[in-house]
Amino acid sequence: MVKGVPPQQSPSMATTAGNQHDSSAPNINSNDKDSFGKVLYIINEFISIFNSLGGIENVYNSLKNCTSDFQKMQIVLRCFENIGSSNN
Repeated sequence: MVKGVPPQQSPSMATTAGNQHDSSAPNINSNDKDSFGKVLYIINEFISIFNSLGGIENVYNSLKNCTSDFQKMQIVLRCFENIGSSNN
């Protein structure tokens, strides 16, 4: 064995490790795909709302420049009102 070089796996160990199922990996079924589609739809809605309010940077700057929580709440509620009206 060469100093500083890790030992190689035996071929039988390598093939066994490669064939093991990763139980932590999610199984994607049709419900997951449907949920993912809904998430993409919501993200797309937020993007269109931010664009209608002058872009996400404008919304961020508006929130950053607010002097009260009430003003921030009004901006956020305006975003959610737009989502509600676009779903009808």
